[in-house]
Amino acid sequence: MSVLTRLSGIIYAEILSLLRNRTQAFIFLAMPFVIFLFLAGIYHEPVINHIPTVILDLDHSQKSREIINAYAANPVLEIKGLVSNRNDMESLLKAEDARVGIIIPENFESAMTRGEAVGIMTVIDGSNMVFTNTSGSAVAEVASRLAAELKVNLISSKGLLTEKAERIIRAVQFTVSSRYNPTYNYAFFLLFGLGINILQQTCLLGISTSLSGEKSQNTWWHYGFNNCSGVLILPGKLLPYLLIALLQFALLMLLGSQWLGLPFRGSLLLLFLSTIIFLVAVTSFGLMVSALTSPVNSIRYTMVMAMPSFVFSGYTWPAEAMNPLAKAIGQCLPLTWYLKSFQAISMKGAGWEIVWPYLACLTVMAAVFLAIALYLVNKLNRSVYDGG
Repeated sequence: MSVLTRLSGIIYAEILSLLRNRTQAFIFLAMPFVIFLFLAGIYHEPVINHIPTVILDLDHSQKSREIINAYAANPVLEIKGLVSNRNDMESLLKAEDARVGIIIPENFESAMTRGEAVGIMTVIDGSNMVFTNTSGSAVAEVASRLAAELKVNLISSKGLLTEKAERIIRAVQFTVSSRYNPTYNYAFFLLFGLGINILQQTCLLGISTSLSGEKSQNTWWHYGFNNCSGVLILPGKLLPYLLIALLQFALLMLLGSQWLGLPFRGSLLLLFLSTIIFLVAVTSFGLMVSALTSPVNSIRYTMVMAMPSFVFSGYTWPAEAMNPLAKAIGQCLPLTWYLKSFQAISMKGAGWEIVWPYLACLTVMAAVFLAIALYLVNKLNRSVYDGG
């Protein structure tokens, strides 16, 4: 038998083996295209428009209204309304109800007319670099257009000399301030998020064979021998992975904040509370999958869920720019809500009043996964006992 014949036989046998396992065949042959189509839905909008923007108008003049209209005319910025003070603006930025804030100071029009230095400040949420870059470009475009229009109006309608017009134009300054990431550092925005995503994947990888492995090895009988119910088995399975993952998270935070200098501004207690709820949700999901499938398939299913979840979470590409289906998928993932709370606490110093909706969603997910996992463990217990 020639080498080519033997090689053809091995290839043929391997193809049959691949196709015989339906789960493996689907993941290998179809999943790349399925995930690609979902990713196409995530990047549904090639550019980000309608970035929520609020304006603090302390001047209330004709000129300030013209400036507000100029910002409203830009398709990238969506004016959500006016605020009455800086604290309200900061609260909206912290809660991500606004991503951009524009401040028009008192006596703006009169100071500009006299040629005195006066500035319009733009405050941008720097916790997401996509918003930062896009809104920064939009604000610069508006500022350029306003300066050109002001020059034309001063020279043509008021008949001012060019020198005086130039002096007035130079007096108007457009400044941009980035909240939570003043140096526009990508590491501040990205590193912790990637680390948490890797932590989720390793946690799922570890727990995904916890129950399926015992089923395949026929070692479940010892729970019945020791009179262990599902109420005891479930926490016994969860706690080791939960504690290890929590320790890994603590080391991740220590490494990031102390060695890499990544920012942390919030409450450690609130952060660890949200992390515990997130890890309970993740480990419960892993146990649920493990109880339903074989060891090999449980790893496959959990990894298929975990790998694209970081993209669906809206952490890098905003959920506002996704199509409705991709956005809905992201909202069903624990990582989405945890990263929202993590970023709000660590970068913005947000408290309970900001993050409680995120933690409520995580708690509901954790409770649902726990309940399903408990049901499956009890069902597995009964089937083993009946079989015995």
